[in-house]
Amino acid sequence: MVKNNPYLRLVNRNNPVSEGEQIELIRVSAERYMEREAGRAMKKMIQAALNKGVRLNVVSAYRSHKYQAELIEKSIAERMESGMDAISARKETYRSLAEPGTSEHNAGLAADIMCENDTDGDERFENTREFAWLRDNAHRFGFILRYPRGKEEITGFIYEPWHFRYVGVRAAKKIKKQDVCLEEFLRQEN
Repeated sequence: MVKNNPYLRLVNRNNPVSEGEQIELIRVSAERYMEREAGRAMKKMIQAALNKGVRLNVVSAYRSHKYQAELIEKSIAERMESGMDAISARKETYRSLAEPGTSEHNAGLAADIMCENDTDGDERFENTREFAWLRDNAHRFGFILRYPRGKEEITGFIYEPWHFRYVGVRAAKKIKKQDVCLEEFLRQEN
């Protein structure tokens, strides 16, 4: 955490969320929940986008450790069914899905956002009106594009134009202005 901002917590393989950690969740849409402050900011962002005629669809937000494990097993099984061997399927899965406890979704700070009727994230999302709005406005609500293109070696994850992470308005504005990923920002701030 940087300068007492709990939302700048790095969550990854080296900094996991413990399974018993208490997180106060609020509903942000349909059956999606986020940590209290992140959720409030998400609701404001969704409404601001809607006011501009842009409908944001939160397809994933908080995930329990158990649900994260289920997603991983499902992804591995699907890859094996399409012809990958078990080792390759596992390796490919972990390029986009974190182990239970090591996902920002487990902390309730991240949301996968898609177009209104879309639920499957892929890079085509970057060519949508929704992504353009998020790119230009998410920082005003405290969100950053967490896994930007060109930062894969630093973040350890593939480019995910749909994955937005709450860090607070002040930090989000700095990260956007400096055009850095969270890891780079935290190194600069410490």
